[in-house]
Amino acid sequence: MSAQTQRKFVLGTPTKEYSSQTFRKLLYSAKNHQELVPAKKYLSSYFAHGDIGVYKWNPKQQIFKHYQKKDACDSFIQSDIVAFKNDKGEIINKFDVRQWFFRDTPFFNLEVNPSQPKIYQEIDGGFYINMFHGFLHPNPPPFNQFNQEIRDKVKLILNHIKKVLYSSNKEQRYYIMILIMRIVIGQKLQKTIVLFISGQLGFSVGFCLC
Repeated sequence: MSAQTQRKFVLGTPTKEYSSQTFRKLLYSAKNHQELVPAKKYLSSYFAHGDIGVYKWNPKQQIFKHYQKKDACDSFIQSDIVAFKNDKGEIINKFDVRQWFFRDTPFFNLEVNPSQPKIYQEIDGGFYINMFHGFLHPNPPPFNQFNQEIRDKVKLILNHIKKVLYSSNKEQRYYIMILIMRIVIGQKLQKTIVLFISGQLGFSVGFCLC
């Protein structure tokens, strides 16, 4: 799903710590299913479930913390049940918070993608929590303005790429450098690419799967 059509998520948006008192006040003030929306939205802005447990949003540190399902249920996603009654006082419906959360809310996976927002949905329908916290230098200065130590380290890496990945072959240089750039910025590749890296006797042989 492109950035232009990304839906807006409430997950990971709160600036204050989660309050069970606030949640229960919203939950038990509801007189019908329509009035449950604020409580559902509040809980969904802090918690998401995945294949190995529950992720909880920490507003102060701006990160997600992982909890085993049992621990999350004991501490946060507790078995709160709201019963709705008709004018005669008869119970006509119930809402189970824990059942709703694990059955009806989106299933999230962790991902690292510099080109996507904190919470996003892929074109295949999958939901993701982006663990990429931003570049160290979001607006880096020109290369010649970095100190000599950093420039030497960068040159060492570039020289390794030159000697190993494209063997000083100018025809391969453009392809390899564009490929590396796309991987670094998190751009999705349309096809899986396998690079077979070989050398003379005594040098390592390996594969690079992109």
